[in-house]
Amino acid sequence: MGKERTELAEMLGNLLADELFFKLDRRLSSPNMFSILKMEYQKSNYNSLLAYLLNPHENHGMEDRFLRLFLARSLDSRSLEENIPTEGLSPIPYERVQEAILDWDRLDVLSADLRETVVFTDYPLGDEGRTVDIAIWNEQYGFALYVENLVAPKEGWRRYHGGERRVIKSHSQEYLLDLYRQWASEDAATQYQILPVFISMGDMIPDERYLTRILKYDWMGDALARYLQEPTLSSHSQILMKDFIEHLQRELPRSLDKDLYNDLSTISDLYGPVISRLHDHVVECSGCENEDELIVAFHDIYRRHRECMDALWLFTDSMEFSIIKEVEKEIRGMEFDDQLVIINTGSTLSGFSSKWMKPPRDGSVPGEKDVCPLAEVYFSASIGCCGIFVYREPLMGVVNKIWMVAQELAEERDLSLERRRPTSRNFHLAKILYDA
Repeated sequence: MGKERTELAEMLGNLLADELFFKLDRRLSSPNMFSILKMEYQKSNYNSLLAYLLNPHENHGMEDRFLRLFLARSLDSRSLEENIPTEGLSPIPYERVQEAILDWDRLDVLSADLRETVVFTDYPLGDEGRTVDIAIWNEQYGFALYVENLVAPKEGWRRYHGGERRVIKSHSQEYLLDLYRQWASEDAATQYQILPVFISMGDMIPDERYLTRILKYDWMGDALARYLQEPTLSSHSQILMKDFIEHLQRELPRSLDKDLYNDLSTISDLYGPVISRLHDHVVECSGCENEDELIVAFHDIYRRHRECMDALWLFTDSMEFSIIKEVEKEIRGMEFDDQLVIINTGSTLSGFSSKWMKPPRDGSVPGEKDVCPLAEVYFSASIGCCGIFVYREPLMGVVNKIWMVAQELAEERDLSLERRRPTSRNFHLAKILYDA
């Protein structure tokens, strides 16, 4: 074995023998409803759970107490940004829009009786097939909350994980259009106020931030923990909430569980390269028949310690690596057309080539909204390699096309190119030893 392989094998052995890893694995592998049912990043399950907890008519035993807390937190979380443009906010003057935004203070919320509130999931929004994740209506007080619940699917963690804030398209402006339709209708029974709420687990924010309230999942763990002491809480709700709190602590250790965060940090600092190499290989090479001892060990260890390895990989992949700055010049040097788009994160650097864009069906020149990248040149500091990463299911023949381009690029740069295996869609162009 080469020097790098020997170091990885030794690091892998030390990881498995580390008492801290054993402690982490025991906690993260403990039975939890979310992990057992593979619910972690399924948005519909989050919507159903939140709607259940917010609905005062459900049998959880909290009546409207959690709903009032959620409403109070939403009202308190108005954006602090200044000079946000209001042009195009809605087809009606902003002053009238502002009048229709719920303007309660904390005393209004905590003193209100919201037990007659109704809660819906996937509520229709307008006549164009749009839906809002959770709609909360109270006819008695004349208000409605529209809640967008943004949870990244597990496959998308590479794109959502990290410290960089991302602005995404939201339905907030559509809420205002919906409000306009209600005002314009002669059949509108009552005048009501609305409150758009955007809740996410990462650093994503909505594009409309002037009126939309932005919540994070961080606060929910501590809030729900207080309700566990409620004497009226049903036994099944107690089990559900305990599992959800533990799930949030695992996903958000930096803010919710400092001990877990410190343990993840320590293990990642010591064994980051082998954790990332193991996880990336297993994910990209599912069903691999390679008989290499280290590769076989990767698959076996991941199968036995999956929950722990997933958590460690997510943590490691979000770390900042100084080597990324040095390698950026190398990646930019790989430009073989004029349309290579570079994307930076804390631990990865990638570029989309126009040669790998899926063209529109009508044969026209692709615009910004039509871009559908099939592959990327990438460098991962955590695993110390760069190459071609095919991250979408490509059309027939596209993988072979990318393989040919990769061969040309390797020859031009005098780089070694690993033989492509049928079980893997990724091609490593070069190995860069990472100094652990």
